[in-house]
Amino acid sequence: MNNKGFTMIELVVVIVILGILAATAIPKYLDFQNKAKQAVCDGNIGAINSALAIQYANNAINGSAVYPDALSGNMFSNATIPSCPFGIAYGYASANGGVTLHTQAVHGY
Repeated sequence: MNNKGFTMIELVVVIVILGILAATAIPKYLDFQNKAKQAVCDGNIGAINSALAIQYANNAINGSAVYPDALSGNMFSNATIPSCPFGIAYGYASANGGVTLHTQAVHGY
């Protein structure tokens, strides 16, 4: 009689090994996900600041070198201001035309 197959012990060992691998991979995945959101946030801030600089230059050409009073969607081609993937609003200071994140401490940078 030739019984081929795996014993119950072998199957349990494989399941335990897969569980250990999953337990180490999930925190890494969540960390990568958080870093990706931070990168999107930084990219959005750069895009908004670039749009503000262009708007300032256009205003300077037209005789009033001031930053816009508020952020508006018409500065972007798709007419919407990029949003933070963390759900936190961007802060805007029209005096210096800079956009920042209201609570940068939340993101760890």
